Amino acid sequence: MATPRGALGSTIADAKAALSSLSLPHGYRISFGGMYPELIHTAEAMGVAVVVALFLTLGILALQFGGLRLPLILLLQAPLAFTGGALALAMSGVGLNATGLIGLLTLVGVSLNHGIVLLAYVRAHEKQGMAPDEAVRRAVNERLRPIVLTTLTAALGMLPTALGFGAGAAPEQGLAIVVLGGVLWSAMLSTNLLPALYLRWGHRS
Repeated sequence: MATPRGALGSTIADAKAALSSLSLPHGYRISFGGMYPELIHTAEAMGVAVVVALFLTLGILALQFGGLRLPLILLLQAPLAFTGGALALAMSGVGLNATGLIGLLTLVGVSLNHGIVLLAYVRAHEKQGMAPDEAVRRAVNERLRPIVLTTLTAALGMLPTALGFGAGAAPEQGLAIVVLGGVLWSAMLSTNLLPALYLRWGHRS
């Protein structure tokens, strides 16, 4: 029995590729045990958890903003934040593992945090009589520094684990990389894409 040094998912994929040309006698088969079945089960459970989290978040945001238009715009950030986490994993060369899946679930809430506050500021300025474009510009100017500071704080906190520094960092490296990439990507979306989507579809006529 060997202990893999890399991510479990990529190690299993390499093992399957290496064993694909092996001819086995009748009645014999190759199966993978240990943590691999648990990883498959965790992936399925996390998929269900992400869907449930998205629907619950949609309901809460619909109550907050009085409709579905703004919640749907906000929830668009979640899959885009997943893209940031996936790109970070691809660039790092670290495979997706169980902790990385937990990081993807975490991004559902993290990616919405800045957007909710930003749109609340926009709505408050609109109620004061500002035009939509001026309200968006004012809200972005007010929220840019807090968004940058909280994003940098989260990124710097995750950086040592994402780089694999220290003993025992490897199991949590996937989670740190996913959250790091997703947080950075969603912060850029909150200050660029989200205001544009609001001006196009979100504001009241």
